[in-house]
Amino acid sequence: MKRNCISPFIQKLYNLCMNDDYENIISFHPQGFMIKDVHRFIQIFEYILFPSYTSFIRQLTYYKFKRISRQKDSTLIYAHPYFTSSIDSIKHCKRDSVVKVKKEKKEKKEKKEKSPEIQCIDAASILTSLHSST
Repeated sequence: MKRNCISPFIQKLYNLCMNDDYENIISFHPQGFMIKDVHRFIQIFEYILFPSYTSFIRQLTYYKFKRISRQKDSTLIYAHPYFTSSIDSIKHCKRDSVVKVKKEKKEKKEKKEKSPEIQCIDAASILTSLHSST
């Protein structure tokens, strides 16, 4: 029987939003959560909880969070239908494997596109060496 677990990333994010010590930096929003001060969020959490701010944003993408607002005062709001202050609802925040598959397909396509160029260069150098030796 499959357990309905909460991923470490979602649990970490939930704990941050629930922690009153950080309410002036990150908190829940009616549609998800908001980072009230991006610069302070990066300074405090980049090395403690997440490898980098970029990886944090990547994780949000994997879990299908959508940035719905960027305020002039550096407030960011991210929406997710299941990311609320209810611990029961966050169990439904699941990582999207489609994002990874799309990335892998793109990398394979780029690799295929590069291979013929390398083969053409190699073929041209072989032809040049054959002509010069005759």
